[in-house]
Amino acid sequence: MVNLELYKIFKIVADEENVTKASEKLNISQPAITKHIQNLEKQ
Repeated sequence: MVNLELYKIFKIVADEENVTKASEKLNISQPAITKHIQNLEKQ
């Protein structure tokens, strides 16, 4: 099943062009963002 939250995170990282800024905007840690992106890649 597709998790749309992963696409949301990916889009914000792409828009910000920076994982640090994206993590601040999303209020989640950088390692969590990396893990979410890896999960998206696996899908």
